[in-house]
Amino acid sequence: MTYLRDDLKALFPERTVEDFLAIDGETVKQEVASRRTYRFERGGQAFYMKAHFGVGWREILKNLLQMKRPVLGAENEWRAIRRYEQPGVGIETMSLAACGKQGWNPARQRSFIMTDALDNTVDLEHWLPELEQWPNRGERLRLKRAIIRRLGDIGRRLHGNGMKHRDFYLCHF
Repeated sequence: MTYLRDDLKALFPERTVEDFLAIDGETVKQEVASRRTYRFERGGQAFYMKAHFGVGWREILKNLLQMKRPVLGAENEWRAIRRYEQPGVGIETMSLAACGKQGWNPARQRSFIMTDALDNTVDLEHWLPELEQWPNRGERLRLKRAIIRRLGDIGRRLHGNGMKHRDFYLCHF
């Protein structure tokens, strides 16, 4: 099963999960062998791909013993993006360009999520230390409080709509 956004069909002849997983780019994150995130460009547009190559039975059992639902692939992320877009949730996030999964064996399932690159942005983890250098203390304080309220609102909307976020870190905002 694969999905490709309509406006990208002329740019991507790929149609299967294997075709998409064959796209290569500059690795930006790979903490485990079963998952890789990389950036690539096509037709003057930048994209990020998060590829999952199967977690194995050991990882699945470890998660179950810890009373956690195992993350088997990219499906959780593309479903979350779709949920964020729904009326009443309205959480701004990255744009889904393509996604897919293949395989019936949960330990060997291969999947991916491809999103449009978020260029010219800075995450809060890197921007907040810069805020500390602002000379106007009152302005700094007002902005910090506004950020805290906004993050709290996002958390409230997530939980109010039955969603969880395993990594609610400043680097994700």
